[in-house]
This record gives sequence, C-alpha cells and structure tokens, in this order.
Amino acid sequence: MSGTKKEAEHYDLDFGTNILQNGYGVVLLRSQDGHEKELFILEKNAGDLLLTTELRDSKGTLLAKIRRNSFVDISEDYDASKRFELGKRSRGTLILKDLTTGKEILNATIYANNSVKILGMFHTEHGSIEATENSLIINTGSVKNLHLSHNRVKGGYGMVIDEKSLSIEGSNKVPALMK
Repeated sequence: MSGTKKEAEHYDLDFGTNILQNGYGVVLLRSQDGHEKELFILEKNAGDLLLTTELRDSKGTLLAKIRRNSFVDISEDYDASKRFELGKRSRGTLILKDLTTGKEILNATIYANNSVKILGMFHTEHGSIEATENSLIINTGSVKNLHLSHNRVKGGYGMVIDEKSLSIEGSNKVPALMK
C-alpha cells in the first residue's frame, strides 16, 4: 500500500497524576511568538513504545538526552539507568538521578505498548514543569505554582503549556508535529 499515510498512534500518558487517555501523548511548549517545541515525544517502533526528551537544569545546561529509550549526552554529575522487566514487551523504567543530591530528575515508566507514566523536573526557557506523584506543578511566565492533579482527558493530542496559560487539548485533530 504505497502512498497511504499511516495514522498516528494513540497513547495513555500519565503526566504527574493527570491522564491524557487515548491521545497522541504530546506535551507542547509554546513561546509568545507561537513557536512550538515538544517537551517529550512518544512514538512506536516495532511495537515498542519509545520516549524522546531533553533534561536541563534551571540555567539551561543539558543534563541528559533520551533518544528512543536510550540515554545519550549524560552530564558527569548524573547517573542514568534503564531497567526492563524480562519477558514483558515494552515494560521498563528510565531514571536520571543527580549524584550530588541523590534526587531523581526523571522517572519514566512504560507500562504497556501504549501507556507511560512520567514523573520528573523539566526546565525550559520559560520556567519549570514538575510532575510528581501528587500533582503537576507549572511555573512558566505568568503561570506560577499552578497545581494540576487527577485530571483525565480522553482523546485529542495532549497538553499545551505556554508563557501565559495551559490548555489540555481534547480535539481530534492531529498536530502538525505528528504528521
């Protein structure tokens, strides 16, 4: 079937305690000028769910990159580990830990071929987003200490965070980034 476009995959994304169910698993950062960048990307390859993201400190220094479930460019003060459960397709945990404080910067657990839970601290040029076991805490631009917890959105493509607002998109459109 050449020439036909494959439809984008749907994922269940648990970001902090907020669940984006049967969506495209996208969390976008949008600048004031409308430029969009993915906070992280979920995709599939050969049936495996894969995560791609960058982790930075509050000054913008790169701590580590995860490219399709593999750690690359890890800063010397951080430890990256990857644990996979034998005999379970796509099940695993990716952890980035600060060696000086012992604090986990990221803990991403892939539960199934279409389900992932992401906890961690994400610093951007516009502020920070922290996903914890209790809440999603957003500090970007004029949005300060916004705590979101136990929200559930079905369908749509995901969450958009910009310098002045946050929205959880429930539309059925496929974002341009996923086409």
